[in-house]
Amino acid sequence: MSQPPKKRQQESPAQAITAHISRFPIPPLNAMEPDIRERIEAVQAKSGFIPNIFLALAHRPDEFRAFFALHDSLVDKDDGLSKAEREMIIVVTSALNQCLYCVIAHGAILRIRAKDSLLADKLAVNYLKAELEPRQRVMLDYASKVCMAADSIEDEDFEALEEAGFDQEEIWDIGAIAALFAMSNRLANVMSLQPNAEFMATDFTITALNDATDSENRMHSDEVAARYGFAGALVSGVNVFGYMTQPLVAEFGAEWLSNIGFDVRFLLPAYEQDAVSVTSTQAEESMQANSRHRIDTCASNQHDITLAKLASWPLGPIGSSRAQAMRVQAKQEAAIYEEAARPELSWDVIHLERAAPTWHWTPSKEDNDRHVEAQRDPAACYRGTDALIHPYFLLDTCNRALMRLYVLPAWIHVGTVGSMIRAIKVGEAITVDCRPIERWERKGHQFIRLYIAMFSQDDLVFEAEHTAIFSIAAKQLSK
Repeated sequence: MSQPPKKRQQESPAQAITAHISRFPIPPLNAMEPDIRERIEAVQAKSGFIPNIFLALAHRPDEFRAFFALHDSLVDKDDGLSKAEREMIIVVTSALNQCLYCVIAHGAILRIRAKDSLLADKLAVNYLKAELEPRQRVMLDYASKVCMAADSIEDEDFEALEEAGFDQEEIWDIGAIAALFAMSNRLANVMSLQPNAEFMATDFTITALNDATDSENRMHSDEVAARYGFAGALVSGVNVFGYMTQPLVAEFGAEWLSNIGFDVRFLLPAYEQDAVSVTSTQAEESMQANSRHRIDTCASNQHDITLAKLASWPLGPIGSSRAQAMRVQAKQEAAIYEEAARPELSWDVIHLERAAPTWHWTPSKEDNDRHVEAQRDPAACYRGTDALIHPYFLLDTCNRALMRLYVLPAWIHVGTVGSMIRAIKVGEAITVDCRPIERWERKGHQFIRLYIAMFSQDDLVFEAEHTAIFSIAAKQLSK
C-alpha cells in the first residue's frame, strides 16, 4: 500500500513555477548562466513571454546550448525548405509522438509562418485529410516514416522526394528535423512540459478610450455627436481598427503587418468605456477560392452588438502602376501645400482624380508611442530600436491625409480597403500621395473615397481606399 502524501511545505516562487511547467527544477533567471539568461531575455523581448521549453532546459546548461544550436541550424535557416514547411514537419511528427507542448507551441508558430489559422490543427489531427500541395504531402509522408519507422526507409522514398522537387540537402533537413523532434517530443513528455497560455490566446476584450477629444473632427465631442443622435462622443474607427489587430499580431506575430490585404468596415460607433470584444475566425471555405487563408475578425460591444468587421488575407503579387501614376501627377500638377488654404469639405470642392501635394511624413517615436499607449498594446514589435508603427497610427495617418486636403468639422470614417505591403518603421522617411476618387450620396449622407499610397524611396509600402461620410444626415447613423 502506498503511503499517504506528506503535507507539502509552502512553495517558493521558483518551486511554484516548476509545478506548472515541468517535473524538474527551474532555476530563477538571476541564477542562470549569463549566455543562457541573455538568450532567454532576447526571446522574451521579441515575443513578449518566455516559451516554457527555454525555462525547462535551463537547469541543464550544456544540453540547453547543444539543443538550441542544433534546433537553430535546422529550423531557422533561410535556404532550402521554407520556414512554414519546417514547422509543418514538427507539428505532424510531434502529433504522432503525442507531444502536447510541441504540437501547441509549434502549431502557433506554423500559424504565423503559413498565415493560416487552421492548417496546424488539421495537421495535428490527421495530415492525410488536410488540403496540401503534392510536394508537402510527400514531405510529410517521409517525415512521418522517419518518426515512426525509420528502419524501413528505402531508395523509393528518396526517389519520391526527388520527383517532388527536393534536393539532397532538403531531404537531409526533413529527416534531421523529424529526428531532432523525436528526441524533443520524448523529453517534453518525460518532463510533462506544459505549453504557455500565450500560444493559445487569439481573442481579447479591451475598454474603449476616446483619445481624440482635441481633434478638429468634433464627432469626438459629446456635444456635437449628440446633435446627430449619438449617445456620446465617438471613439475613432481607426482606434477600433487598432484593437482588432491586436489578437492578430499576438497570434501571427509582426509578420501580420507585412504582405497583408485587409478590408475593415465600421458598422456602429464605439463609445468611451465600451467593453470591446474582438474575435477572429477562419473564413468559410465556400466563400472564396483563397478563403482558407482569410481571417474574419469581429469587434462587438458589451451588448453583443457588432461594431466593426475586418477581413485580412495574404497578398499575392501586387503592382504599383496606379500609385506611381498618382505620384507623377502630384509632382507635375499639385500646388504647394498650404494648410490655411484648405476648403471646408462640401460636394462642390471635391475634384475627382486630382492628386494632392505630396506629403513628406516621418513617423516619430513619440507619435508611435502615443498611439501604442492609447491602445495599451504590449506587443514588442512596436518598441525598441527597430520599432514598427502601430496599425492604429497607420490608419490615423490616412485620416490625416484626408484632413490635410479639407477642413472637416464633423465626419465619420466608415471603412478602408488596403494593402500593407511592408511594415513601416519608426523614423522611416515616407512620402504620402492621395487623391479623391469617388463621391456619392446615400440615405441623406454624402461620402468621399480617397486613394492613398505610401512610398519608402521608390518602394510602395502601403496603399488604400479610405472612405468617410463628410455630410451626415442628422440623427440617423446611431439608430
